[in-house]
Amino acid sequence: MNYGVVRGRETPGLNSQSFRLTEQGLSRVQYAVRELFDIDKNRAIRAGLRAMGRVFVKGGRGRLKTRMKSSKGVTGNLYRAFTIRVKKMKLGAMVGFKGGVGGGGHSHLVDRGTVRRFTKSGADRGIMPANKFWTETADQDWKKATDVLFDAIERAVQRIIERNAY
Repeated sequence: MNYGVVRGRETPGLNSQSFRLTEQGLSRVQYAVRELFDIDKNRAIRAGLRAMGRVFVKGGRGRLKTRMKSSKGVTGNLYRAFTIRVKKMKLGAMVGFKGGVGGGGHSHLVDRGTVRRFTKSGADRGIMPANKFWTETADQDWKKATDVLFDAIERAVQRIIERNAY
């Protein structure tokens, strides 16, 4: 079933999910915001996209927390590194991990795991078993997130109409 939202290109190195509106979703959104001015339309649509991203973040954090080992040796950097970025020029958003110090640059290693690794001198660095927290979040929370998107847009439209008394 097409909900009007499709997944965009996944960036393997950044381990992020992006999504954008299809023609069907765009017509549904335009119908919902038909009574608003342009600046208010953007505000309502961005609120919906941000709400959709929050569903993925909440699901990812929950799955990550349940699958983490005991607190010994866990810094929580990956848990805190979830981020949502709503695109400015196109209708879409990206949900992923912040990079840099204390960020989630290692999220793809935790999610997909690694094979046995050795250094040049032959020292064994072990294996990282796949956690699959982010892959399963994208697969399992997709329908719920699309429903939240359209509900949040409708709520934002109602809030703007009540505030401005159109």
